[in-house]
Amino acid sequence: MNGLEREQRIFSWGGLEYPQDTVIYRWGCHVELVPGGVQPYVLGLFPEGLIGPEWVSFAIEGDGLYLLESEINGFEMDWGDKRLDDFLALLLNQHDQWAVVFELYSDQIDNVYELTVDECVRKLKANLKRDVKREGFIAFPSSV
Repeated sequence: MNGLEREQRIFSWGGLEYPQDTVIYRWGCHVELVPGGVQPYVLGLFPEGLIGPEWVSFAIEGDGLYLLESEINGFEMDWGDKRLDDFLALLLNQHDQWAVVFELYSDQIDNVYELTVDECVRKLKANLKRDVKREGFIAFPSSV
């Protein structure tokens, strides 16, 4: 994907290179994608047949979610040119099958939704507003 930068620390010794950390992908200064697995209880909430051998799972790290939350709640944030919400829309629109898991407190899923990409991004933003009841959710495309 254009604009996504691969990064991995390498240690060189004796003319050989050894990877030191997991590969991460950066979208600008504030968004990091870290490959990883999905907790088994979460996978049990996915529609049957959605997950296949080609699936890749990433956790969004970095301060992108914090910046988005702050911005939604009235603070002016400097993203540079790479916003988290733009990245999600761009990434998800490139795939027919996808899933977004927004877990509160690392284990709370309240609802599972069939959504368009735009609806998914709006749902995420709505859950970042202060003074609203937040929900953990899973979203997948309605065409699944």
